[in-house]
Amino acid sequence: MNTEPTVVTMPSQSDDSGTATGSFLADSATSIVSPLSEPLVDVQGLGKRYGDFQALADCRLQVQRGEVFGLLGPNGAGKTTLMRCLLGFLQPTSGRATIGGYDCWSQRTQAHGLLSYMPAQPQLPRLLRARDVLRFFADIRPSRISVDAGSGSAGQSSAGQSSTGQSSAGQSSAGQRYERACQLADRLQLDLSRWVALMSTGMRQKLAIAATLCADVPLVFLDEPTANLDPDVRSQLLQELAGLRAAGATVVFSSHVLSEIEQVCDRVAVLAKGRLVGLTDMRQLQRGSVISGVWTAEQPPAIAAENASGWQWLEAGRFKWLTPQPLEEVLPELLRGGVCDLRVQTMGLLDVYHQHLAYHGPASDEGSGA
Repeated sequence: MNTEPTVVTMPSQSDDSGTATGSFLADSATSIVSPLSEPLVDVQGLGKRYGDFQALADCRLQVQRGEVFGLLGPNGAGKTTLMRCLLGFLQPTSGRATIGGYDCWSQRTQAHGLLSYMPAQPQLPRLLRARDVLRFFADIRPSRISVDAGSGSAGQSSAGQSSTGQSSAGQSSAGQRYERACQLADRLQLDLSRWVALMSTGMRQKLAIAATLCADVPLVFLDEPTANLDPDVRSQLLQELAGLRAAGATVVFSSHVLSEIEQVCDRVAVLAKGRLVGLTDMRQLQRGSVISGVWTAEQPPAIAAENASGWQWLEAGRFKWLTPQPLEEVLPELLRGGVCDLRVQTMGLLDVYHQHLAYHGPASDEGSGA
């Protein structure tokens, strides 16, 4: 019997935490959690295996309320597997994950009431006009479940609830959701009079975004949402995500475009070979530096051994060092040790991403742990 839920917000084509300190690299076997309390998403030792293939292994992280959380990694790294486990589409082989206190597998129906989801390849009714698609998704949402589930025993919104379980507030909010969706579609430059069957891939992507973001929920999952979008619309979408965060919503955002992740995300998790290999706080990242130069002394510097995970030796004595430490603390020691051709630049997400993959190895192309 098929136990996979049929709809969260939009059907997919395929069926398939803590602030970093010191080094920007983290061991995936260690629990990576945020110091803040009561995370909205809590993942503890989550794993998914297909026979001998480990698509996801011992994943531990937390996503806080009101943050945009990015997922990065090469193809086959486990990003989609993690997201589908959180959505209750896949039953984990090991570990546990909760959303708002609800178990993502055994209580997935309740968890779905707290979230909206857009897959990487959304499927839309082709024989409807765009405005009718938005109306459908606005109407299909039930009345909202409380996010403060605790042990998982949350209730419906109580205002104006009828004997059928559908509140009058929930009925009126469908119109509000539809209005928000239409306004967003307009900002995304989408013609709502078009038939879906006659839309380009990029236009259908805009429609899917509008249908997903119109829901009044505390958590939004977006899997590659900017694919097929032109630069202006991409920029507008990132502004919409920043607006969601300002309104207190939480966004889990998967993308291969590092500049987008860097622009909008508060924290970024990097996966490789099905493992969580690093977690970066973007505010701390912006305070970090990339220092490179040529070491002229015979003995390697002690500072290299003390910061092995962020230090990389290149050819002919040249080195590259990713460090969160203040420059006034590290530059004097480097200069005293005999460094020439010294260069310093602000650290970017690309530097950390490459460092994570270099340290833990590239992801395997085997299996389906995208």
